[in-house]
Amino acid sequence: MKIEWTHGRHGLSLKMERVTPLTIAAMTLSKENAELTDNQAKHFSKSVLDYLAGTMSIADKVVAKNVIDKSPPFELHEYVEIKQRYLYKYVSEASAEYYRKGMFQVGSIGYFKKMENEKARDELEGLSFIATKMGNRIANIAVTMGFNYYMFCGTDQNNDNLTDYHSRNFGPVLLKIDLLPFAEEVAKRLGAKSFRVMKVKYANAKLIKSKLPFQITPEQFSNLGCPNMQSYLQHLVSDCTTPSLFTKPSWFNEEIETRIVFEMPYDVNQDLPKRFEHNGLLKYIQFFHKY
Repeated sequence: MKIEWTHGRHGLSLKMERVTPLTIAAMTLSKENAELTDNQAKHFSKSVLDYLAGTMSIADKVVAKNVIDKSPPFELHEYVEIKQRYLYKYVSEASAEYYRKGMFQVGSIGYFKKMENEKARDELEGLSFIATKMGNRIANIAVTMGFNYYMFCGTDQNNDNLTDYHSRNFGPVLLKIDLLPFAEEVAKRLGAKSFRVMKVKYANAKLIKSKLPFQITPEQFSNLGCPNMQSYLQHLVSDCTTPSLFTKPSWFNEEIETRIVFEMPYDVNQDLPKRFEHNGLLKYIQFFHKY
């Protein structure tokens, strides 16, 4: 498999054939025997985000929201696929008519970063801060992942359990979706390699902790081609991509979001959603009005 690194305005990108598994914006390695507290790790992520705001075109008001909150870092084992019967999705009247005609769309991390609906737009989509303990050192990395994924978002909360937040921000029409068969059919239509369904976790730091069973040295850490760094990068791609796609800042927590992510065998369009027609999906959807 051909592997190459390219430099861009958002960082150093790893390219593997038709997929860009990750783009590194910043990375550091601790001193020997360093113990990083959760609060220190969160301060690291905030400081790096403040620094990256200009290069990544993150709006000032988003940076201003990114205060240190009480949410602890997440561990990889906390990201577990859920098995629920229904996914609920609020949409506008116009979007509901679009769905009723058998027209659907899924989005990319790039699309959700700049979508027109400002209340739903997440300029930090796909970006996460991962602290990985390797021997007696800790590697901290600010990384964007998920360029080869499509997403479809909703909530696992039914109409009776929701406030008016969803109808105010997304629209008055509720789609009640039979989740598993819907996701399977969409994955088949897209040609996805796989799909996953999880509840989104919320924390401003977007900090994820992991651990690897080997020692890393500064010399190895500065050599992307050495075996230990290759193992570390493979760990990020294999184990941390999905958590990165299911972690959002705390100011979105009222969404109570559940999302389906579809892994594609190539990088997807980061500017526009993927639109497709599939009338067969309508048998898995019921339409309701909240009011």
